[in-house]
Amino acid sequence: ENDITTLTGTGYVRISPRTQMLFELRQIQAEYDAAPLKNNDRMAYLAGARWQATAFTSGAVRVGYEEQSFDEPGKSDENALVWELGVTWQPRSFTTVDLSTGQSLEDGDSGARSNTQTRYGLNWNLDWAGPVSTSFGVTRTNDDYDIARDDDNTTYSAQLGVQLGRVANVS
Repeated sequence: ENDITTLTGTGYVRISPRTQMLFELRQIQAEYDAAPLKNNDRMAYLAGARWQATAFTSGAVRVGYEEQSFDEPGKSDENALVWELGVTWQPRSFTTVDLSTGQSLEDGDSGARSNTQTRYGLNWNLDWAGPVSTSFGVTRTNDDYDIARDDDNTTYSAQLGVQLGRVANVS
């Protein structure tokens, strides 16, 4: 059992007709009922840009710094360089390819208090003629914990969606 509260604020400044600079603050508060020593507050400070490069390609990048402070007295806090990059390519009106990568601090598990997670993902979405859509993806994650533990995971996904009239959507 845990309660996680996230508050995010983002400001944009237009620097060209297709590009905006952005500044973002994120505050995440995590409270654990069964493990109060893991209670923590995270604060992230990010800057970056979002753009529409062509009619078919858009993206956003954020780079910054994240701090994780724990409620437990005498324990050191964590901090890390964080980033997010996402690019969407839509060569046709019915298909999109999403490429993403990022690094962030996350709450730990199995005895770890925190974890620096690095992610890489590729997703291909197809909207078929009519009510059918499909999505195929692969995501690679590396979790580097604050204890002697390092996990590498690869996740493959496939999804079939069917829209049943105007009201129901099944996926």
